[in-house]
Amino acid sequence: MGADGGFRQDNTLARRFIRAVTQYKSLYLMLLPGLLFIIIFNYTPMFGLAIAFQDYRIVKGVFGSKFVGLDNFIYLFKSIQFQYALKNTLIISLYKILFGFPIPIILALLLNEVRARFFKKTVQTILYLPHFLSWIIMFGLVFNLVKEYGAVNYIVRMFGGKTIFFLSDTQYFRWIIVISDVWKEMGWNAIIYLAALAAVSQELYEAAVIDGASRVKCMLYIS
Repeated sequence: MGADGGFRQDNTLARRFIRAVTQYKSLYLMLLPGLLFIIIFNYTPMFGLAIAFQDYRIVKGVFGSKFVGLDNFIYLFKSIQFQYALKNTLIISLYKILFGFPIPIILALLLNEVRARFFKKTVQTILYLPHFLSWIIMFGLVFNLVKEYGAVNYIVRMFGGKTIFFLSDTQYFRWIIVISDVWKEMGWNAIIYLAALAAVSQELYEAAVIDGASRVKCMLYIS
């Protein structure tokens, strides 16, 4: 009797679901493209995570390769290269926080003080354009800037210095990554801070000016 009651309940739920889908079919059709996009581009690629636990052979594929459990991870953690990779990752992340966090704020504060509207908009556009470029294009730009006969080395030689091989010298590796990341994102992040500054009441600035505050003090204590 209990099993029969459970069957009837499931059957009722199924009918309700079908009725709801039929009633709101236009809304479900609108939802379908977004749902398919998430399934195809977000969930389907996760199937490839199985490779991490296999002795993967491209000829055999995912289904034919031998399952080895955590052997790949044990091999990775025992490798001496893993220590260097982990160290570089932590240091680069720290540099990005130290430089990538304050620079957009300073940039937003400076832009907020610009009164020439056309100049301000032009500078904003130039600064946030790199955000819309892919990292492939950014790598091409950075590569051409720092290569042996690039713009940076041209300036170095112009001031009497010797050519610096940025791309083969390990001491410049971290800084190239950090600077390129800051360059790419600082303009976009500055716009977010500018939007926050736009919400600050102008009455606060006016009151500060009446009390004798300079533009620098208004920027430091109000903005």
